[in-house]
Parts: sequence; structure tokens; C-alpha cells
Amino acid sequence: MPSVASEIALNRLRLKVCSEENNCTITLKEVGEGNETKVVYELKVEKQSKILWLFKKQMQVNVQVDAKNGDIIKIERPWWAFLAS
Repeated sequence: MPSVASEIALNRLRLKVCSEENNCTITLKEVGEGNETKVVYELKVEKQSKILWLFKKQMQVNVQVDAKNGDIIKIERPWWAFLAS
């Protein structure tokens, strides 16, 4: 279910809601190649973060959640995400 998949991803990203206000979108996609395709929900969200706890910066985060069981397949963050809070 999309609501369960999005709830799992939002908990992992420490967000309360996915809405237009925080530039969050949920789309249903098919990923993979050949016989190895999966149906996933892809969440794209812009999070407000601070680099080195000083400088404000928007961070684009992409999360892929398996549509069948709700497992998180992949999380993509910028390379500098380990420096951000």
C-alpha cells in the first residue's frame, strides 16, 4: 500500500508529512533491467539541513521503497550529507 510504504520512508527520513510545502513527491516506478524489475515507490524530498551545523543548505533526498513488502531499497543523498545535521 502506498500509505504504508510512504510511512516507512517518512519515518526513516524523520519527516512528519509528505506535502507540497516541503517539496515532497511520491511516485510509483518500475526499476531494474530485464527479468529483474521491481515496482517501487519513489519519494523525493528537500530537507533543510546545516552543513557543519553552521551553514543552511537544502538537501535533495531520494528514497526507493519496495511496493510489495515496504522495505527500503535505496536512499540517495548528496555526497556532503555526512557533514550535515
